[in-house]
Amino acid sequence: MAGLCEGGNEPPGSLKVIRKVGRPATKWLDDVEKDLKSIGVSRWKNEARDRTRWSTIIEAVWPKKAVVP
Repeated sequence: MAGLCEGGNEPPGSLKVIRKVGRPATKWLDDVEKDLKSIGVSRWKNEARDRTRWSTIIEAVWPKKAVVP
């Protein structure tokens, strides 16, 4: 459980920070940025402003799947 709580032996009104043990959770955006860097896109926010260029990048990453009849 992460958050703040009142400390047990601390003076009233003082807060103690409680954190989860271990490595911080990976965020979705961290994974997306890692994937984009692996294909050579480092400034993805600028690339995303150009819809044609962004579509090209997305198609390179997610090729259209074959349609099963």
